Amino acid sequence: MKKFKNFFKIFYKRLLNYKNIKDFEQQFPNIKFDKQYYDCFLSKMDIYNCKLERIKLKNLKCRILQENGKWKDFPLNQSPDYCYLQTKDKQAYIKYHNLVEETLNDCSHSCEKFEQLIKSLNEYGYDDKYPICIKKNNVIIDGQHRASYLLNKYGENYWITVFKIYY
Repeated sequence: MKKFKNFFKIFYKRLLNYKNIKDFEQQFPNIKFDKQYYDCFLSKMDIYNCKLERIKLKNLKCRILQENGKWKDFPLNQSPDYCYLQTKDKQAYIKYHNLVEETLNDCSHSCEKFEQLIKSLNEYGYDDKYPICIKKNNVIIDGQHRASYLLNKYGENYWITVFKIYY
């Protein structure tokens, strides 16, 4: 059974025009990734295909941690980041990220960092050479704050370039 699974995996990779992340970087040298995300996740993923793709913001989804400790996928316009931009309810944003920090021991997202990102995006604009990374089902795996900012600024019919990863 294991041999069959390995054969199928190799066959499937070839069928989908297999590329690993190093091949992608050589083909698209102007595309950059967040160093921390790249080092911690992207470089370690078992990627069997990846590509740049244009997508409307309304087609993006986000993963939201529920109070029961489980993740659930929602449209981007229901993300805590987007809701914060819409309502300026800092306490709700902080409450959600405290839940993430307690559950995952991840303190990488704070209200202050998000406000710095907003300030930078307002001042310098969005740089699409750092694409938002998504899974094959359009769920964001890196760039939810940037995508929420773009959704708030330009609306759901705005097109962006994403890095779609199949793993």
